[in-house]
Amino acid sequence: MFRLVDAREVFNQPYRLSTRILWKSLVSPGATVKSYGTWRWLRNEVFPITFGGKGGQWEPNYHLHVFGSGMTYIRAAEWYEQHDVPHPRIASAVTLFAGHFINEVLENFGHTGYDEDGMTDLLIFDPAGMLLWNTDWMQRKFSGSVEMTNWYGQPTLSHPDNRLENTFSMFMLRTPLPRADNWRFITTGGNAFLAGVSRRVGSEHWLSFTAGAIPTGVPVIDDRTNTRTVTLAPNAGVFLDRNGSLLASFIGKSGITNGMTLNVYPGVIGSGRWSPGFYVQEANGGVDGHGIRFGVTSSVGFGFGAVARRPIAP
Repeated sequence: MFRLVDAREVFNQPYRLSTRILWKSLVSPGATVKSYGTWRWLRNEVFPITFGGKGGQWEPNYHLHVFGSGMTYIRAAEWYEQHDVPHPRIASAVTLFAGHFINEVLENFGHTGYDEDGMTDLLIFDPAGMLLWNTDWMQRKFSGSVEMTNWYGQPTLSHPDNRLENTFSMFMLRTPLPRADNWRFITTGGNAFLAGVSRRVGSEHWLSFTAGAIPTGVPVIDDRTNTRTVTLAPNAGVFLDRNGSLLASFIGKSGITNGMTLNVYPGVIGSGRWSPGFYVQEANGGVDGHGIRFGVTSSVGFGFGAVARRPIAP
C-alpha cells in the first residue's frame, strides 16, 4: 500500500484505529455487508459483473488474492517444509494472514466505518486461494513448463523521515512459446501489470522486456463506505533473472510518486558475505519533492536509504 500513497511514515500510521475497525468487520461480517449493501457487495466484491470506476473491486480479489496469494501460500508452505518447520501449511497460512491483515490495516487509513473490502479479502478470497492451491492438479499446472513465482522490492527505511520506501510485491507467470526454445511469454501482476517476452541468456539466465500499466493511486469513490477504485498509468519494465530468481529490474514507474526505479539484488555485486543489494529511484512529487531516492539492502531483505531532494528554484 505504501507505493500507492505518499504518507509512508511507517511509525506514524493510525494502526490502532484501523486495526479496531478491521477486527470489528471480521467478527461481524453480516453487519459489514449490510452496511455496504448486500447486492452492491455481491456485484462489486464477489461476482465479476461490474467494471470501471464505480465497481470492479472483484478483479484484484480473484487476480491477486486467489491466484497470486494462493501461489505465495503454497510456495511458503514448501519453504517451511524444506526447513523442517512443524505443520508447514498452517505456518504458511498464519504468515499470509498476518501479512494481509497488516496490508488491510494500512489500506483502511483510519476510516471509521466497516471495512467490507478487508473483510471480503481475509474471510473469502484468501481462504479460497489456499484451498485452490492446496489441490494437486493446481500445483502440477505450475510445476513444469509453466513457471510462476514472486518478485519483491527491497524495502528500505529512509532517513530522516522514517519512510518505508521501495516496497512492492508482484507475481511473475512465464510460459513457453511455440517452436522457440530460447523465448518465452512473460506477464506480471501486483505492483505492475506487464506483459512481454523473455530471452534466454546463457544456460540459466533470462532477460525480459515488458510493457503494460501500473496502479498509481487508490482514490476513494464513496466516503461513507471507504470504497476505492484504482488509477492506472502506462509502464514498462526490464528484468534479469536466474531461473526465476530476480537479479535486477528496471521499471519506468513503480508508485504514485515513484518514477524510474532500478533494483539490483544481493548476490549480483560482490562475493561471499559482502554482496549487498541496492536501489535507485526517481522521486516525483509528494513529501520528497523531486530528486533521487536510494538505499542499500542486505540478504535478509531489508535495508536503509535516503533521498537527495532537488533544490527548488527561487
